[in-house]
Amino acid sequence: ITFSKPDVICKEPTNVVIWYEGKLGELTADSFGEANPKNNKNAYPYAMAEKRAKDRVILKLVGFSGLVYSEEEAYDLKDTAKALTALRQKAKQ
Repeated sequence: ITFSKPDVICKEPTNVVIWYEGKLGELTADSFGEANPKNNKNAYPYAMAEKRAKDRVILKLVGFSGLVYSEEEAYDLKDTAKALTALRQKAKQ
């Protein structure tokens, strides 16, 4: 996967939004990543926003968007368990 240069949409001290586009072969996908005090407890909001954006792009490119979540976005383990079950069922088809 190759990524575009980031586009920093919002760069306030405590609110960061970054956009990325990724390419995998002929496929392209893009997404935003955000970090603010409501969803980020670490001292590195730019790094977290970048990670979230790239994670979302990767999941879109491999076809798992909405089924699997990155660690930072798996706030509710029940939802993650449901997503894994759905992924397993999809893999069996």
